[in-house]
Formats: sequence, C-alpha cells, structure tokens
Amino acid sequence: MERHTLYKDIGARLKNARLNSHLTQEQLAELMDVTPQMISTAENGTKGVRPENIIKFSKALNISCDFILMGHCSDYDTDTLISLASTIESDSLSRVINLLSAIDNYTKK
Repeated sequence: MERHTLYKDIGARLKNARLNSHLTQEQLAELMDVTPQMISTAENGTKGVRPENIIKFSKALNISCDFILMGHCSDYDTDTLISLASTIESDSLSRVINLLSAIDNYTKK
C-alpha cells in the first residue's frame, strides 16, 4: 500500500472516531496533551502519526490501535469480545445483541 494512501485512510478513521465521540479537534488535543495542529495533520493524512500518538488516540477515542492502523480489529479483540459475551446472563443477551446490531447499522451509514 502506498504511504500517502495509508496516511489518508488512518486520518479518515481518526476523524470519524473523533466525530462519533462528539469531540472537537481542540477537545481531543487537550485530552491527548498534544496540539490541535497535530490532530488536524493526522486527520488530513498529510503526515504519519507517531506511535506514541497512536496510543494516545486509542485511549482518548476508545478504539484499538489495530483499528487505527488497519481499519479492523485483530483476532485478539474478537476473542476478548467472545469471552466477555460468554459471561452475559441469558435474560440480558437479547439486549446486548440488539445493541450490537444497532452499533453495526450505525457504523455502516
């Protein structure tokens, strides 16, 4: 994959995650202890994001580093979800399934 395309893809994922979290670039910058310019540069994909900032984005936006870099979660993340799902009581399971379905539909828009 071309570097420029990778930077643009990462930037788009970061921007979408920020918007889904209802944060401005300035608010996110404050949470991450970086400048708003760094947020803008990352979202525009004009430069690569430093590893320490990928971690900060991950924590501030509650998304995995795998998602930031590749656009999907790793098998480890999936295994964690399956493990957690096995602890849900059966009477709550339908609500969890409905919630996950709603999230899936929302993210596809």
